[in-house]
Amino acid sequence: MPSTSKKNPSTIPFGKKIFFSLILIFFVVLIFEWLFRVTLPMPRYRPFPTPEKYLVPHDTRGYAFVRNQHMKWGERNVFFNELGVQDDPIGSDRNIDILAVGDSFTIGTGLDIEQSWPEQLEELLNHDSKDGKRKRVLNAGVPGYSIRQIRLQAEELLLKEKLLPKKIIVGLYTSRYWRVQNPYVLHHGM
Repeated sequence: MPSTSKKNPSTIPFGKKIFFSLILIFFVVLIFEWLFRVTLPMPRYRPFPTPEKYLVPHDTRGYAFVRNQHMKWGERNVFFNELGVQDDPIGSDRNIDILAVGDSFTIGTGLDIEQSWPEQLEELLNHDSKDGKRKRVLNAGVPGYSIRQIRLQAEELLLKEKLLPKKIIVGLYTSRYWRVQNPYVLHHGM
């Protein structure tokens, strides 16, 4: 019988098996990434208005959204309510189900309002609601806010504005570590 130079898979060293498996996984992920980029539509990005239009100085937080103002944001109209958050008016009872505070990750900078996570959460809560009562999630995110500014805003909304949320959720884009060192900087020194 002629001898074959083909190795039995059980004789291949374990380290080589791991190495080649990782190489294979890398190329499979690379192929799928390329396929998704070629076949799927590009995500839509909506630029935020310039800071002069929507931000005003604030004595403790550095800056805040304007209050009670409609403005154009790309192709759509945006409303900042009586609390200075991008959401519908609150009303006199001040009861909301969830207060969402955070930075641009929370407000959904660059997305349609309906694509931000607080709006998605509100949609899910109301879609699965058994009692028929509409749940309210107030999106109080402000782009560029640090942990300290988010805490100060939450305190102001709870104590000064007398909001009565049942829950508070903080959404923060964690890669912005430099905002912990200098919490009153919007974008790297600006």
